[in-house]
Amino acid sequence: MRARWWMPALLIVALSAPGRAGDTGKPAADAKAPAAKEKKPAAETAPAPIPIVRPAPKDQDEALRRLSRVKVTVKFKDTPFVEAVDYVRRVAGFNVMVSPVLAAKGLDAIQPITMSLSDVTLKQLAELIAQFSSTKFKFEGGILQFTTPADARGKPVLRIYAIGDLTMKLRNFPGPDINLRPSGAEFEDEPETDVENAWSDPQKVIDLIQKTCSLESWTDKDVSISADEQKLIVKQYPEVHREIGRLIWMLRSAR
Repeated sequence: MRARWWMPALLIVALSAPGRAGDTGKPAADAKAPAAKEKKPAAETAPAPIPIVRPAPKDQDEALRRLSRVKVTVKFKDTPFVEAVDYVRRVAGFNVMVSPVLAAKGLDAIQPITMSLSDVTLKQLAELIAQFSSTKFKFEGGILQFTTPADARGKPVLRIYAIGDLTMKLRNFPGPDINLRPSGAEFEDEPETDVENAWSDPQKVIDLIQKTCSLESWTDKDVSISADEQKLIVKQYPEVHREIGRLIWMLRSAR
C-alpha cells in the first residue's frame, strides 16, 4: 500500500523537473546560450611610404650638377656595363639609361667594370663608367643617356652670344691735377680717352675659343664662328656650346 502511494508521487516529480539539454535534442527554454566571443579587428598595416618623385633635369648641365651633389662608395667586381648604368639611375633619382643607338650597335665589346671607390660623387662615378666603356653623355627628353661619341655630338646648332660687355673699351676719365702751380699759370685739361682691354678685339675672343674649346671640331662641315663688338655667332655641336658658355662666363668673372 505504501509502495503504491510513492509511485504516483515519483511520476509527478519527474514530469515537473526541467528537461536536460540534449534529452530531447533541444536546449531547455530558459537555458542561456554562451555568449559568442567578439572578434578583435585585425591590426591595420601602415601604408608604404610614397617615393619622392623629383622632376627631371632640364638639361645635361643640371643633370650633372645633381649627380655631383651625391656621394657614393662602390665596389664593382666584373660588373656588366648595363648594371653599372642602372646603379647610377637608382642613386641619381632621375632617368639614366643606355641609349638605343649604343644598344643597337651592341654592348658585347664593352668589358665588365671592376673598380673600388670611396666617398666620390655620383658624377665622378658616371664619368669613370663612361671612360671604361668609351661612351659619352647625351641628354634628351629629360633622360641622361650613355651613348656613342658620334651620337653624343649630334648636329651643329646655331647660337648667338652677347659679348658687348667683354669687348667694350674702358673710358679713361682723368682726375684733376693737384700739383701747385704759380699764380696765373694756365691749366690744360687732359682729354678723355678710350682704353682697350684684353678682349676689345672680337678676333681675340674667337681665337681663344677655337684654341680651348674642342680644337679638332672647327674644321668639321657646317661648323662656323664669327663675331663683332656686340655678339658672337657660333654654329657648333651642343657639347662644344657648353664649353663656350663656360669660357665666356670665366672671362666675365675675371674682369
